[in-house]
Amino acid sequence: LVAAGIAMAQLPIVVEKTQEVISDVGVDQIYTIGSAAQNYRVKNGKWPDEVHNCVGAIDELTTAGFIGGITNVSSWGTNFNIDCTGGTKFVVAADTTQQKMVEFAAAKLHSASITGTTVASTFAQSGTEAALKNVLFRDFNGDPARNTMKTDLYLGGNSIVGIKDLNSSKGITICTDKDPN
Repeated sequence: LVAAGIAMAQLPIVVEKTQEVISDVGVDQIYTIGSAAQNYRVKNGKWPDEVHNCVGAIDELTTAGFIGGITNVSSWGTNFNIDCTGGTKFVVAADTTQQKMVEFAAAKLHSASITGTTVASTFAQSGTEAALKNVLFRDFNGDPARNTMKTDLYLGGNSIVGIKDLNSSKGITICTDKDPN
């Protein structure tokens, strides 16, 4: 009888700890999805499934190899709701089903917002994305603008080696001095 009384007294603590662990897993899932989406955007110049406001982002991130082991169902047993309307932000939300769990989750997420028992976290464009808009890429992802020069290229006396083709719309001038001006 005494043992039963002690067990009953401990039950609220066990329940709260279980809710916290479930919320920690959900927070990790949200961070994983958001970070993968930022990496996807840096590589592809758009959010995953942006054409559909990112509704199918988890599937696209999985197919493209950016995440693995995460489904559309959160640790709270509810579906993730993902949105990227407007193209500048990627929002991952999930209904935690209980007020205590939404509080646990919101306390651990950056840019968190709470609506009822739903927690959402907003992921912005990566800080490196703006810098990457002004570089030439070594690989081709289907977007010619990523490797289009918008100015003259001065090599400072260095060579271009291993050219397969050289094309010009205005003709080719070969200078033998080091200063092309």
